[in-house]
Amino acid sequence: MRKRFISILFLLSTLNLFAIEGMWIPLLVEQQIFPAMQEAGCKMTPEQIYSAKQACLTNAIVRIGRGCTGSFISNEGLVLTNFHCVQHQISMADENGTGYFLEKGFFAETKDHEILTNRLSVESMEAMFDVTALVTEMKAKGLSMKKIADSLTVDSTKEFQYSIEEFYGGNQFFMFKTKKYTDVKLVAFMPAEIAQFGNNADNWSWPRNNADFALLRVYEKGEPVQPRKFLEINKEGVKEGDFSMVVGFPAETKMYGTQKELEQITEVLNPAQIKMRMMRLQPITAYMEKGDKEYQECYALYSSLSNYYEKWQAENKGVKTSGALDFRKEREENLRKWISSSNSLSKLYGNLLESYDSAATAYYSSYTQLVLCLEGLWRLRTMLPSSIAVSSPNLDFIRSQKFLGIMNKYNPELEKDAFVNLIFLFETYQQEKNENNVLIWDLKKVRHEDPVVADFMSSVFDKSVFTDYARAEKFQKMITSKKKYKDDAAVRAYLQKKDALYGFTVSVWNRLQELMAEYNAVNTKFDSVKCVMNKALYTYYNGNMFPDANNTMRISFGNVKSYSTTENNPYYTTEERVFKKLQENPREFKSNEKFLELLKKKDFGTFEKDSLIMNFITTCQTSGGNSGSPVIDANGKLIGLNFDRNREGTVSDFYYTESVCRNICVDIRYILFCLEQYGKADNIIQELSLEK
Repeated sequence: MRKRFISILFLLSTLNLFAIEGMWIPLLVEQQIFPAMQEAGCKMTPEQIYSAKQACLTNAIVRIGRGCTGSFISNEGLVLTNFHCVQHQISMADENGTGYFLEKGFFAETKDHEILTNRLSVESMEAMFDVTALVTEMKAKGLSMKKIADSLTVDSTKEFQYSIEEFYGGNQFFMFKTKKYTDVKLVAFMPAEIAQFGNNADNWSWPRNNADFALLRVYEKGEPVQPRKFLEINKEGVKEGDFSMVVGFPAETKMYGTQKELEQITEVLNPAQIKMRMMRLQPITAYMEKGDKEYQECYALYSSLSNYYEKWQAENKGVKTSGALDFRKEREENLRKWISSSNSLSKLYGNLLESYDSAATAYYSSYTQLVLCLEGLWRLRTMLPSSIAVSSPNLDFIRSQKFLGIMNKYNPELEKDAFVNLIFLFETYQQEKNENNVLIWDLKKVRHEDPVVADFMSSVFDKSVFTDYARAEKFQKMITSKKKYKDDAAVRAYLQKKDALYGFTVSVWNRLQELMAEYNAVNTKFDSVKCVMNKALYTYYNGNMFPDANNTMRISFGNVKSYSTTENNPYYTTEERVFKKLQENPREFKSNEKFLELLKKKDFGTFEKDSLIMNFITTCQTSGGNSGSPVIDANGKLIGLNFDRNREGTVSDFYYTESVCRNICVDIRYILFCLEQYGKADNIIQELSLEK
């Protein structure tokens, strides 16, 4: 009786555990969270949010490329997403590489003026179906997931695609019916310095003043797509406490692991990644400080590398200060008590937590070394051409113009220090793993001043054909003109003997294969333990839990709510902060005269009067992949555009707490201001459905 009483207590303690927290599956909204959504202020019905039978809100949400979200906002295929989600497309569209569009922005006057993107796709979700019973039955017959997926998605056509995705660690399976569009054009966006106001100085922080939006148009058979559903706009804005909902495609979260796993992330993986990025960034920073030309040359690369460098540091700090470790410790203690409360549970899950910790330790040790080898060495710019040559089945690349094009852009002054620094970092981790481990090259002392190191560096940067354009061109002429080098094997033999960088690249490639094999083995084991853990937790929580994010559509909800650390910041920002930041840090915070003149004159147009609300924050849980997600009000109207999280809130990939977790949004009124007053894009505004 006592054991049964304990089980009931644990069950009761979990009923309202998640409340506003979570990234929920659209199909299960009514079953899992709708009462909590109503309590937070939602006025929609479950069918308005998701329905397989009628047009619903989720039909308006689309995936942009492989890593962002967007939403249809007109019946002519107009899609709203983040500027940073399509910045690469904008760069590729720039006139003769001048950076014109990034500097000036763009607002298409007509559909004929829209800019065709390069292989950008937009994918809508038509419906989803629970196929757990079918998949489980087929797995019991010994079929692999590939064969199961092939069998169940045989009806995929050119119009619709079907896929099977697993949830709760492989305990539940859903089929997704989607439609993919590949004819996508750029319609409107602000200049980069306004869209990403503050750049790195403001990254992962609140308050913000970004116009981080872009408009696309989706076409099918030459005509604008008429979506099943598009979002209407609430032009009245938001106030503190208002209901908010984010719908999108979050990439990955790890909410249900143990305390030990989180410690492995913050004490093993993240420190290694932080060191790796720091060693990569140090020479770039030094190079940028030489002058404006060098600063501009490297800023994009610096921004890209520093983004997650800052995020990993923020995650570590957030884990320590948010109570994430204590939460996991308490959950494990409760889970142990629950498991021990009955013989049947003990039989199923008796050693679960110990097995999970052991598998997690092995996984993160292997994964850390793989990351250091793959990103820290293999993908370095110094090794880019040699890595292509080593990993390709033939040497057509070395004989091509592309090889010389890469070499022409290579800057040894910028790359040399990072190359040797990251070799040492990788070797250090190899030695820490096993003192008897054979090093991937013959360094005996991990010291920059060692003669062996100096000798090797000289061979790489003074002699290799992969670090100098003139040497590369001469080598290419030699292997294309001499008959004995027509054979790839002869060229490889020559490079292995004569070129130190090629030989080093071969040894890194071989080590990478070993690390991949090790990683695949421990990952398979870890996945199997996670499957059991998820099953145990799902039972423990009586089904009241959301699955970890896995790039499929999710719904999160919360409220507009202030957040401050060192100063009293409201839930929104206005133009006042723009002028303040321009004065405090003119190198990072920039804007153009046309935009500033509008702000100075308070020429805010139709949608704002006394001040311009630019960004606001809510308590919705978001993650990578939610960039470009629409922020929706209680009635299903568009109020903003999600684009970032606050620094402390990055912990939401592992643990959610309303006290620190905020998602940062572009206010829809700011977007309308940019279209109307800056872009003079009345043609676009007339296309929108503005709530009256």
